[in-house]
Amino acid sequence: MLTQARPLSRPLLPLLLALSVSACAAKEAAVDGPLALEDASSDRERADGSPGDRGAAPDRTAAFDPALAAALQSTLEATTAQEHSPGGLLGVAAPSGPVWLGATGQANIALKIGMTTGTHFRIGSITKTFTAALVLLLSEEGKLSLDDAIAKWFPAFPSADLITLKHLLSHTSGIYNYTASPAFRKDMGKPWTPQQLVELAGAQPLLFSPGAKFAYSNTNYIMLGMIIESVTQSTWSQQLHERLLQRLGLDETFIEGTDTIPTPFASGYRLSGNTCTDVTAATHPSAPWAAGAIVSTTADLLSWGKALIGGQVLKPDSLKAMLSKVATINSSTSYGLGMFIQESAGSRDYFHGGTVYGTNAILVIRESPRWAISGALNESMANTDNLASGAEVAIDASSSRP
Repeated sequence: MLTQARPLSRPLLPLLLALSVSACAAKEAAVDGPLALEDASSDRERADGSPGDRGAAPDRTAAFDPALAAALQSTLEATTAQEHSPGGLLGVAAPSGPVWLGATGQANIALKIGMTTGTHFRIGSITKTFTAALVLLLSEEGKLSLDDAIAKWFPAFPSADLITLKHLLSHTSGIYNYTASPAFRKDMGKPWTPQQLVELAGAQPLLFSPGAKFAYSNTNYIMLGMIIESVTQSTWSQQLHERLLQRLGLDETFIEGTDTIPTPFASGYRLSGNTCTDVTAATHPSAPWAAGAIVSTTADLLSWGKALIGGQVLKPDSLKAMLSKVATINSSTSYGLGMFIQESAGSRDYFHGGTVYGTNAILVIRESPRWAISGALNESMANTDNLASGAEVAIDASSSRP
C-alpha cells in the first residue's frame, strides 16, 4: 500500500537518546561502517549537453567529516530504535562530493540478515520523481505537452477533457486514489494491471474540479506510466532503464516485479503489540507500478537526487517547472511536478517520501548548499521524516562548528 509522503516537520526537533526498544526494533547493529565515496554524478552533463551547474568542483581527496559521520550514525541508531523498526539505513552526500552511508539493525529477522550500506529497499512513492522526469523528458522532445488533456489517452475517463498531464503530475487532478479503494485494500497482494487500478479510480467521482486544489493520488502516476507507454510504444520499465538508470549509472536501482532484485534486500514489517510480522508479500509488486515500484539503495538515491536537482537530467526550463510551486499544501510546503518543496527560515528543500506496506523511505535535497539525504526504515509505521530531520540537525551542527 502506498501512502502520501509526510512533509518534514519544522522546526526540527532533537532526537531523544533514551529510547525503549520493542520486539520489532533492532537488537544489534549491522554496519559496514561509514564510507567516503566519490559523487557518482559529478562529471555528468545536462540533458542538453551543457555542464551541470554544481558550483565548486567536488574535492575528491576529501574524506567525509568524521565528527559528522559519528553524529549521523548515532542519529540513525537512535531513530531506528525510536521508530521501533527492525533496521534502518541512512545516506548523506556533502556538497563537495564525499558520501557517508550507514546501516543498523536487521534486514530480515527470521533469516538473521543484518542491514548493510548496500541493502536494497522499496522506495515507494519516491518512484514518482523518476516517472515525472520521464514525462518531462518526453515533453522536451515534443512527444507530448503538459497541457494535453488525458482524453487523448483515456477518452472514457470521467472529465478527461478537463484533466491535463500537469494536473496528474502535481496531484491537482481531483482523481480518486485507488489505494483508498476497499476493493484494492482487500486484495492488494494479488496481481493488478494498470488498467484495473485506473478503473477503480474512474468508478468514483472526482474529489474536486481539476486544478482547484491538491489531493495526493497514486492513480495520477499510474495514468502517467500508461501515457509514457502509449507515447513511446515501449514499457515504462524500459523507458526508465534506458533514459535514466543506465544513463546515470544507477546500477543498484531496479523495478520490482520486472527486474531480478539482488540481495541483500530489506523485508518489511508491521509491529502490533509485541508481535512483529513480515508483511513484505502483502503488496504485490504490480500494485505500485509507476507510482511506487522502484527498489534502490541509499547511495543510488543520493546520486539520483543530486543529478536531478543539479540539472543533469532535465533541461533548465523543465527542471524549473518541476521545482516550481503548483499546489500549496500548508504554509511552508507545496508540490511541484513530482516533488515536494519546503521553505523555512530562508532554506529550500526538495523532497519525496515513499511507503510500501512495511517499508518507509525518504529523499531530501537541499537547494543550497547542496546536501542530499536518503534513508529507509523497515517498519510500516516508522516515520522517516524523523530520520531526515535528525540528519539535518547533525549537518547544521557540523556547519556551525569553527
